[in-house]
Formats: sequence, structure tokens, C-alpha cells
Amino acid sequence: MADFGSILEQWEKDNRASVSRLIREKGDDRSQNRPTAPTVTQLRAMEPQDSIDLHGLKRDAALASLEAFISNCVSKGLRKVAVVTGKGIHSEQGAPVLRQAAADYLAGCGKVSRILTPPAQSGGSGVLWVILKGPVSH
Repeated sequence: MADFGSILEQWEKDNRASVSRLIREKGDDRSQNRPTAPTVTQLRAMEPQDSIDLHGLKRDAALASLEAFISNCVSKGLRKVAVVTGKGIHSEQGAPVLRQAAADYLAGCGKVSRILTPPAQSGGSGVLWVILKGPVSH
């Protein structure tokens, strides 16, 4: 005759999907107290939580300011920020410099999940929306 432990183990294996479905339907009290991380879709839709304006700065000064800003935002746990680079219309070279420099920095800094161009009413090509990586789960 099988012992109770092995019978219980077999029952759990056979009914794991049903138990999981019931927990989802009824709600697991343990998970209700845990904040859930926003999805990428939610982050794309939300407004930036902070912003930095790099207008009028030279490339090196802009990148130094951007680096400090991103580090500060990560330490505050922010997930979406706006980087205003301008469109480069008044640039000495006649082409946008800050947008590409900022995008290159953000792509390589290791703290960024996605870089987006917002709709025109939110700045369009003169702004970068940046989705920062969330906290690491253990």
C-alpha cells in the first residue's frame, strides 16, 4: 500500500493545472500584496515620469547631463523618461547632433530597455522616450 506522501504527490501532479486555474480565478492572497511590474505595452502608453531638456548644450555637456539624469532616474526606480534633444534645426552642422549622440549613449549604457519616438503631439522626432530596465527579480 502506498504512503500518504506519495498519494498526495501524485494527486498534485495530476491536478496542478486545475489548482493553478482555481488560484487565478479566486485570487491568491499572497500575490495581491505584491506590486506587479508594468508590461512593455503599459510603459509605451504611459506618460514619462521625468524628463531632461538638452537643448542648447554641446554634445559632451549633453552626454554628461544625460548620464547623470539616467543614473538618477534608475536609482529612483523610474521606468519611463523623456529626453528632449530638439530637432537640430539650428545646429551648426545643419543636421541634428544631439538626438543621435543621445540615442547611441542610451543604447550602450545598459540601463535602457527601449528607445521610442513619441507621437508628434508629445514632441515627435525632437524627443526620445526611454523605457528603463526594471529592478532585477530574485
